Amino acid sequence: MIARSTLAALLVLSAALSATAQDELAGVWKRTGETERFYVIEKGADGFTGRLVNPPFESMVCTLALSDSKGKASGKCHWVEKADDTSYEADTAWDFTLTGDTLTGRAEAMDWEGGVVYHREWVAYTLERVTRTGLVTEGEADEGEGFGEEIGELSAFAGGWLGAGGAWGAAVDGDELVLTAVGHREGVTIRLKNERGTLRGEAKLANGKTCKIELGFSEGALSGRTSWSAGPVEGWAPLSFKRLEGALPDRVDAPAPEAGSGELSGVFKRDDGLYLRVSKKADGVTGVLCDKEGKVSARLTFTESGGIWTGTANWGDYETQWELAVGEDGIKGRCQWADTHEGKLIATGWGARTFTTLKRLH
Repeated sequence: MIARSTLAALLVLSAALSATAQDELAGVWKRTGETERFYVIEKGADGFTGRLVNPPFESMVCTLALSDSKGKASGKCHWVEKADDTSYEADTAWDFTLTGDTLTGRAEAMDWEGGVVYHREWVAYTLERVTRTGLVTEGEADEGEGFGEEIGELSAFAGGWLGAGGAWGAAVDGDELVLTAVGHREGVTIRLKNERGTLRGEAKLANGKTCKIELGFSEGALSGRTSWSAGPVEGWAPLSFKRLEGALPDRVDAPAPEAGSGELSGVFKRDDGLYLRVSKKADGVTGVLCDKEGKVSARLTFTESGGIWTGTANWGDYETQWELAVGEDGIKGRCQWADTHEGKLIATGWGARTFTTLKRLH
């Protein structure tokens, strides 16, 4: 005969006047006491359903069918035990009340063998909600099917992205794409590798834990899923990142220019249609980047070393660096691009630039 096993059962949230209140019962719950039991409860068409994750014996399966009435949770637990190609079944009852993240009440325990119940009694229990841990813990996500477009050079994904709580800066580190949260989720980073067209890796969370990440590229966005855990229960939630507004799709870092021999002075037209106006003054070489009408986008200062003019561009809320080489036909070099979000600098990198000398008549 199986020794007395307090085959407890679970709960139901009372019909709490609203669908939102009803959904509060859904989740992962842990029964406190000498032996921890974990239950997963989901909202169904007619109340709630669930299962016991770690039943007292491997040969058993426990499923839940719950209903609610005026703040009291009631229902039944259906036990199935398979032995010698035979299935034995029995039900136990329970009655719980939900208060915040705690379920208190009683569940029926039974002693049985071979489908015969020899004894029943009520046992008081407390269950506590288990918080999900992960980068994203809401929603459900299945394994991606193809995930969309082919993944090319990881450098194409460098820059600013928006998703999972706020803005993220993406940069390439060796064979990995690294996303770092900016202005939120302090200390959280994501490292991904291209595995046959899918970016796979993990997120390192602020509490030292990790979760899995799977992303594909489709229609300009990185979309996929991230894992979460709650005690012994694991699942997947949807995850997506979209480029920040104005961010360029191609962010391959440009190399430093070869040294030039000319002086940085005059007016030059940049390849994007803006104008660089620079002149030498007592405090050094200064200038502005402006449009055709003279509206200033950034103010610059330059110093020269070994034929390279190194500059700092002040954009008001942030600064970027420039490296220019002056030749007979104009300027070649690189300027840092910057992705910003809500006044914060999210990501920077180097982009190749050319400047044409304007015609001078005299």
